[in-house]
Amino acid sequence: MKRFQSCLCTAGSYILWGTLPLFWRLFSQISSFYLLAWRMISSVVFCSLLLFIRRDKSFLRSNFKSPRILFRLLICSILVLMNFAACTYAYVSGHILESSLGNFLCPILTFLISAVVLHEKSNIFQKTAIVTAVIGVMISVVSYGDIPYISLCIAVPFSIYGVLKKKLKHIDSILSTTIENTMMLPVMLILWFCYTPNEICLLKSWQIILLIFSGIATSLPMLLFAQGVKNISFITLGFIQYISPVLSMIIAISTGEKLSISRRITFIMIGIAVVWFLIGTVVQEKQQSTERKENSYER
Repeated sequence: MKRFQSCLCTAGSYILWGTLPLFWRLFSQISSFYLLAWRMISSVVFCSLLLFIRRDKSFLRSNFKSPRILFRLLICSILVLMNFAACTYAYVSGHILESSLGNFLCPILTFLISAVVLHEKSNIFQKTAIVTAVIGVMISVVSYGDIPYISLCIAVPFSIYGVLKKKLKHIDSILSTTIENTMMLPVMLILWFCYTPNEICLLKSWQIILLIFSGIATSLPMLLFAQGVKNISFITLGFIQYISPVLSMIIAISTGEKLSISRRITFIMIGIAVVWFLIGTVVQEKQQSTERKENSYER
């Protein structure tokens, strides 16, 4: 039951991330930095309210005595800010396909980082996926001089974030998300005060109301992801992660975004890499399942 609930939470987070570009496009007339400031500030308020409603302070004392945990949360906070900044810019500037490409890359990069940093084992299919993805990006860079900056700025921070969150899975998800957002609050407040005089007049009253509650749209997927990733298998996560980029791609194409030749090549190569990656994940899961059964018989 716990694993099923984790699957639902994780799937919910990626469905929201995949469809939220439609919401953020409503604010395309304002600066992405101003929208980012609204998102983060409102998110802190929303998460703080959730903590207040719980009225449980015991986990505050138990989780944050270690400076190492606080440092990891600070790194997570910076990575989330980088990812949000890139995503927000992509949404309001009409580059949803770029965000989709970045989200296609995320699982492969996450596995690469896990293999290098955590020394997780990989098979030939997963290695082929990594090589294919790298080739896809390099073809775009070398042949067309077209570096997918937005996609990489989305994929790299979130891939590292995902690995770090696995290390912090013992920490309450609402609390960790609140701390991550709060750590960047001073910077966001400065941005908000700097941009408000020029940007607030561009917004209609209903847009301002939506921005006030935008913390729900920002934090809810993060909370679902943080809760779901704790008890979900790698193979299930591998499949679920592709919900978001597929939905984003559908939205981008339906709203008239065009793909350049270089991006088409990159998308095709990344698509091939995704297939190799999923095959490798299935094979790896079966091997691990067989090993677990053999070990149980020996006992």
